[in-house]
Amino acid sequence: MALTKVKASNITLTTAAANSNDTTPATTQYVTTAINNLIDGAPATLNTLDEIAAALNDDAALNTTLTNAIAAKLPLAGGTLTGALTMSDPPTINNARVIVQRANDDSSITFANNASGTPSSHTWAIGLDYSASNGLSIAYSASGIPSLTGSNLVQIDTTGKVGIGTSAPLSKLAVADDNSFSGADGQIVFSITPSVSNTESAGMAFGTYNDNDYWKQGIFWKRTGSYGRGELHFANRAAADSTTVSISDSKMMIDEDGNVGIGTTAPNAPLTVWTASSASSQSALRLNNPGGFTNVGAGAELIFSQDRSTSEDYRMAAITSGQQYAGSSSGADLKFWTRHSSSITNKMTLSADGTLVLRPSGVTTGLQLQGRSSDNNFFIQFNTNGGTANKASIGTDTGNNTLQYGADNHKFVNQATNATAMSIASTNAPRLHVGSGNQNGATGKRGVRTGRTIYNWFNYGKNEGHTYLHIKTDLQFPTGSNPQPTMSMLHIKGYTYSAESFDSMLGFHNWSGTIHQPIYTNNGTRTVVSSSWAPYRSSDNYVVIVLSIGNNYPGISIDWHQAFDSYTFRDIDVLAFTKNANTSGVY
Repeated sequence: MALTKVKASNITLTTAAANSNDTTPATTQYVTTAINNLIDGAPATLNTLDEIAAALNDDAALNTTLTNAIAAKLPLAGGTLTGALTMSDPPTINNARVIVQRANDDSSITFANNASGTPSSHTWAIGLDYSASNGLSIAYSASGIPSLTGSNLVQIDTTGKVGIGTSAPLSKLAVADDNSFSGADGQIVFSITPSVSNTESAGMAFGTYNDNDYWKQGIFWKRTGSYGRGELHFANRAAADSTTVSISDSKMMIDEDGNVGIGTTAPNAPLTVWTASSASSQSALRLNNPGGFTNVGAGAELIFSQDRSTSEDYRMAAITSGQQYAGSSSGADLKFWTRHSSSITNKMTLSADGTLVLRPSGVTTGLQLQGRSSDNNFFIQFNTNGGTANKASIGTDTGNNTLQYGADNHKFVNQATNATAMSIASTNAPRLHVGSGNQNGATGKRGVRTGRTIYNWFNYGKNEGHTYLHIKTDLQFPTGSNPQPTMSMLHIKGYTYSAESFDSMLGFHNWSGTIHQPIYTNNGTRTVVSSSWAPYRSSDNYVVIVLSIGNNYPGISIDWHQAFDSYTFRDIDVLAFTKNANTSGVY
């Protein structure tokens, strides 16, 4: 059989299915498909066995190598790291917790300003401070890992108390001096810096619950100008409502000038106190000294000084209260102190019973009253209890340079005896009365003594037929079995309405208690005493002088000298006087 030469290109084979496994010849299409399925889109650098071997580091024991490498990794289920964990990217933890555990020692997380390796500069740490009763500490170190105990800046104990600058806080928030200012005065350890505009305020509130319905007290700062200028307000809301306290509830404040206002937000002095508006009196300031209750004279004190530093005590004036009885509040006085020379002393006291006592020092004026600006006059009024009726007044009339005194009935009494010493009766024709027992029965008049002169004792214009004038003096007779002998001289001076007249001398002596006939002499051409009779003893043992006075002598004065005295005249008091036709036995 002859062979026919056939070209391969003329031979057409049927390509078997990719999953065929028989003796069917493989076409180029079948082979290409098989190879592509094997590569399955592998990158050009890993689509040959050589490239794959190179990628596996030509490791014939790759399985062992991979097994050992995986064994050194932390399983997903957890495990123990034997070295440090370094992460170049921040981790993301979802629905899980990070637990740092260490038995009986500090455990912390550290943050450092290092790219890698052991922290060496500006390092922060937060963690459990075992030595501080397992509290939470935040610590800092400029170099190395900070110690939670030695370098802690913030401490939170197991009860929730927070300490800044202290590892043992005693309150919910305790801020302590950490000596960061080297002990300098005025260091700031706590500040609040709210972002507010002028006239706006911010602050902190206090309440009984974690609910602003119960926040009723607060401290607020109100900005009033640039550079942080402002006011500090202390607020307290008394209403039992659900409204939170605000600066509108301010009860006390300090303005930017340092003025303190209580009850007002506009103080105009270093201390301004406003009480609630009321028709009755309101307490504005109360000074109390409970410790002084047991001691007499103890009380509260208000001091006015000119100290230039706290080490000085230059008291210029003071007002003090003093308890009158020990252990009792039944009485107290009010004292006013002022500085005179080198010391401060009590100058005025208002006692518990209302008595006002002045104690001037170094001056002669104890009380000075200055007149009103319109006319320089002043008046002191004496009213009834409650001030409803004016009973008397003392004042000035500067136009006439006089001191005026007015009352319905004027009376001056002897404090020791309470007897009337001088009075002015309230009549149509007021008359000045001196003494209470010197009224003349015939004329109803009393006299006025000025110096050694007794004016207007006897005002009958003439002698009325030489009726005898009996004058009962305050001179007492010597009594007893051996009375002291005396020689007495009366100086009698007469007065007309226009001038002093002439005088007379009336002398008498006393031996053994008996007054002998007097002698008298007249000085000048006229005589006051035209005749005289022997003085006699009154029923109550006083010397009674009997005179016959000449015409037209409306007034006389009498002084006397006793031989055994110091040879000087002195006035005598007239206890009574009357005219009578008899020469003795009237008193």
